[in-house]
Amino acid sequence: KVGQGIVMFISIVIFCFTPEVSSCKFTANVKNPHINRMSCMVDAKAVASKLLSKGVYAKAGCIKLLDYVYG
Repeated sequence: KVGQGIVMFISIVIFCFTPEVSSCKFTANVKNPHINRMSCMVDAKAVASKLLSKGVYAKAGCIKLLDYVYG
């Protein structure tokens, strides 16, 4: 059987309260996956921008998820 992949992207943001790596955490928007990388990055950058405006170090990104549907 040949499978057809369904691609989704999850937006993530790593954020740090100080330059020390031990202060870093991350958040992921798992409730609202995106069907393309561009909309995912818009979402992630919006969250990172809010954190940056509060003086928190932040970096946006996306994780590509692939789900195979067999038919």
